[in-house]
Amino acid sequence: MFSPVAVFLFAMTLAELFVLVRVAGAIGVLLSAFALVGCSVVGVFALRSRGAGFFRATIAQVTSGQSLVGDKMADQALVLGACLLLVLPGFVSATLAVLLFVPPIRALVRPRVRSRVQSWTRPYQRFGRTFVDVDSVVVNDTVVDDSSSRDAHPPAQPELG
Repeated sequence: MFSPVAVFLFAMTLAELFVLVRVAGAIGVLLSAFALVGCSVVGVFALRSRGAGFFRATIAQVTSGQSLVGDKMADQALVLGACLLLVLPGFVSATLAVLLFVPPIRALVRPRVRSRVQSWTRPYQRFGRTFVDVDSVVVNDTVVDDSSSRDAHPPAQPELG
């Protein structure tokens, strides 16, 4: 009846509230608020620095025709996810973020991330790593380049005026 994502988000919200109340009771409301704001500020700066590098690396890999499903890309995605978790206010998410910054923990999570990325990108890998020209025709998963007919019949230029 409920989606697993909705149940997970609800459980995380309850866990964050429970831990926040416990921490605020132990160290005080003001220190808890400063800790949450501090984690979010650190997360924003980390996201700015790591996010730009991640997207540059992703674009470079796509344009060079390399697969996006490598250990390096998975590690970068996990670090980016850790930065996002730091931005979210909460002690549970901050703890998960700190754990994702530790390389041995990332190595434990990496196979799950790689399989998830492979399942997401599988529908788009039909044509391999080649980029298909807009004017090309695809027949039975093969790019047919009929440049001879295009050269013989150039497209008509629209008349202006």
